[in-house]
Amino acid sequence: MKLTGNTPIERKRNLAHIVIEHLLALNIKAKLIENHRNSIGHTARFLIDSDIGLIHLTATGNKAPNSSIAVAEFKTGNQDYLADIKYIAYGWNTADDQTVLAFVKSKDVGGHKRLSKGKIIELSDKKLSTDHLCQ
Repeated sequence: MKLTGNTPIERKRNLAHIVIEHLLALNIKAKLIENHRNSIGHTARFLIDSDIGLIHLTATGNKAPNSSIAVAEFKTGNQDYLADIKYIAYGWNTADDQTVLAFVKSKDVGGHKRLSKGKIIELSDKKLSTDHLCQ
């Protein structure tokens, strides 16, 4: 399955299905939950509830290999979305039409405003992540 969508919401919804399919293939139960309010009041449009914990989804349409991804609000650095989250699943397509899927523990994202794609891959859980999900 390839990451698709013209808007951030479309990409995030598509990423949710990719993550669920990927986790199920790893024998990890997972399901989509929508409009989930966390313990400090942040509401996430889409999350994955799984055997490995709650997973936040971040999908970008940027194919540039050295680009970075925001992991906090631009002005305030707020990361309320991380409360109760075990992993963040990052997804993007590469210039050669492969889909990268990187699972990073939320504790490794805390305190950062942006992370480069390279840093996301470096921090990712290699047992869960893949850099060649589909073509």
